[in-house]
Amino acid sequence: MTSAIPPLDMDAMEPRKSKAADAREVSPQIALNFLRGRAAINVLAREVGARVVVTDIGVDPDLP
Repeated sequence: MTSAIPPLDMDAMEPRKSKAADAREVSPQIALNFLRGRAAINVLAREVGARVVVTDIGVDPDLP
């Protein structure tokens, strides 16, 4: 049996009053890194023989 790691990605619903990057712009980039196997969670999953299962629970743009 292979273990699965489900990173959950969603946009922040309430905009912050800071100069930080907007979550609606950053969230899709993070999700794509999960899907491409380039995120730290992917490295950890490979080390322990698990797979990463990405779940889009509210990222604004559609993901592939």
